[in-house]
Amino acid sequence: MPMQQAQARMFLAMLRREADDLAAGIESAEADAVRARSAGNLDRQAELLVRAGALDRRMYEVHRMIARLQARFPDADDLAPEPA
Repeated sequence: MPMQQAQARMFLAMLRREADDLAAGIESAEADAVRARSAGNLDRQAELLVRAGALDRRMYEVHRMIARLQARFPDADDLAPEPA
């Protein structure tokens, strides 16, 4: 089980980094959409909102994976992070 816990810890860290990246991407796409609308570029605004929606759906999946991983390995958060 120690090997599985180590893998869970590493995967959890990867998923959290992905969630952070997705959050930044969503924020950026939404801010760009606001700017596009202000500039009157409604086609670009629509594209950016579609992108933000796709990122949001991926974020939902990442959070589901995190929840499943934590349910399977409840002590994964308590373990010290792996050295980089």
